Amino acid sequence: MYKNLAAVLISLFLLSCTGRDIRFRLENYIKEKKYRTAENFIMEKEAQGDTSKILEIYLGKIYTYTRKYKKAGDVLFSIEGRLPSPEKELYINTLLEFGDSTYNIGYKYMAERAYATIFRIDSLFNLGWRFRFLAQRSLNRDDYEQAYAYFRAYLQNDGSIDSVFTDYFRTLYALGKWKEIVTLKNRLKNVKRKADLDWIYGESLFNLAETFYESGIEDSALKYLNEFIDYGTPRILLDDAYLMRAEILENRGDTAQALESYYRVLLYAPKRTRTAKKARERINELEK
Repeated sequence: MYKNLAAVLISLFLLSCTGRDIRFRLENYIKEKKYRTAENFIMEKEAQGDTSKILEIYLGKIYTYTRKYKKAGDVLFSIEGRLPSPEKELYINTLLEFGDSTYNIGYKYMAERAYATIFRIDSLFNLGWRFRFLAQRSLNRDDYEQAYAYFRAYLQNDGSIDSVFTDYFRTLYALGKWKEIVTLKNRLKNVKRKADLDWIYGESLFNLAETFYESGIEDSALKYLNEFIDYGTPRILLDDAYLMRAEILENRGDTAQALESYYRVLLYAPKRTRTAKKARERINELEK
């Protein structure tokens, strides 16, 4: 039993030494720009039955340095499965080099795929400005969930919210993240105002109030309704906001304030709508 264990340990040690030797030789070839020699060395090893992923990673690196980007992509994107820590680090750095090289010459699809692969392998790896690039590419496909993930990663790695604010704001709206939108009120003041951003912020206040109201949390609902009414945009929702506010106040027994809000409903609601009809009914009932 102990002999077998010793044999296994020796075998693993030799494999480790072999792996380090291969890396050392390939690093030297690349450092000396002997790319053909390095490629031939890899092919020779693979012909001998060596299927280690490290050979594929270095082959992708060589193709990147020699600007054979199609070949580099084919090799790098075919690598699957979990990698040991040293190989994972090498793979990520190689993908980063490949991504930056292809990005700089306008091959945006290849760059996106490289950066996205890094994010999939290690979501904590700081891609810096590349997160913005990935988010924008995702938005171009209307993939808001993925764009949101990239925006969050960018901001968590000390990215400037001002540089992505408008797109981030619209992404939150598309995903219905009302509470996150509302927390950005102070940031909105610092942005060159756009009508759609004002609309998004106001509608988010209203939707948040409605969510709390439907959940029976009237204090929070009233808080956001008052904020929305003060904000005043979008105007089209003011009749519903005043109706909701009136119902909450009536539930609390504040008849005078409820009546005032019901009358406000009539200022904004078209006469024949359900909202206006309901407001008139409650006014008639409360004024009896």
